[in-house]
Amino acid sequence: MRIMGELVMEYRKINGRDYLVWNRIEANDPDLIAIHMLEQNEPQGLLPFRWVRQETGQYFRYSCQKGILLSQWLEKTQRKNNVIHLLLGLTAMEEELEEYLLEPGKMDTEPDSVLVENDRCLFAYLPVRKYQGGNLLDLTKRILESVRYAMDEDYTYLFDLYNALGRRDIRNMAELKKWLKNISVEESKRRDISFEKEEKIDHDLPLEHMEAEKAVNKKGGLFGRRGRKSPVEEHSAELERKTGEIKDREEEKQNLDRTVLYYEAGRYGLLRASTGEIYQGKREECVIGTSDSADLRIAGVRTISRNHARIYASGGEMWLEDLGSSNGTYLNGELLEPMKKYRLQNGDRITLANEEFSFQM
Repeated sequence: MRIMGELVMEYRKINGRDYLVWNRIEANDPDLIAIHMLEQNEPQGLLPFRWVRQETGQYFRYSCQKGILLSQWLEKTQRKNNVIHLLLGLTAMEEELEEYLLEPGKMDTEPDSVLVENDRCLFAYLPVRKYQGGNLLDLTKRILESVRYAMDEDYTYLFDLYNALGRRDIRNMAELKKWLKNISVEESKRRDISFEKEEKIDHDLPLEHMEAEKAVNKKGGLFGRRGRKSPVEEHSAELERKTGEIKDREEEKQNLDRTVLYYEAGRYGLLRASTGEIYQGKREECVIGTSDSADLRIAGVRTISRNHARIYASGGEMWLEDLGSSNGTYLNGELLEPMKKYRLQNGDRITLANEEFSFQM
């Protein structure tokens, strides 16, 4: 449990799952618009949110199923790329919240309640008017003060960045983002220079060495170099091979709509047009959305609601129903009325907000 002034944030295990819970709602004037935004969407960088109301009381609940605490992440040795990636994620938070009319100052930025997944911070957002959370720039300084850096890397960038924050050369998240991008560009240039040096090794050899190289290349047999490629040639061949693999995968995606698909008994398929992913749903009932509780979870799409639509079987037919989503459900281009069922047929186009799927049985 952690006390924030008069606010109490605690961890609870509910039905075997870990949650972060805050229960001082009534005394702090809940922001109903922000609550609606959080429940109907899933902004990147925020923990999945739900307002739980029961006879015994009410509380905000945040799912903590993934990742580790930031305080634990800071105790582990982190590579330079990990630290830069984490900080770049912080710079994107303000823009992300503005899209949903949410305030950055309502996030809990304490390291023991921030989760880290794949070097990206996940925050609990408190949709109440009286709460003022931490500052992302202050959190950046705390991270730089506490992180355990890898001793075998150039870690002077940490001190340069920390000093820039102290001198107020960096005054907002946009300037921090620019600073971090410059670090990434400089690192990339160093790698390119290193590679160019490797390429030029043979060209810089004295003439007698080049003549000796030619003589060796003419040799046949087990120890001759005839038929062997130089490191640069091998690198080029590897790039060509990877490029070919990427092209093959793209062709496979394009051909998915012409593929005959077979599904497990009692299931149907949804083919996602933008990515070629195939989702299998249960015939009895399948709720589609972005929430962890959805039967068919479409991750990473902000326009799809947490519980957007459902597909179910009734009377020997398959039906589609919009569950009051924010951005609508379409069947073959027709906008559906919320809470009204529509019959599905093989090959129908289902569009959730701006994501199109092909229904296949």
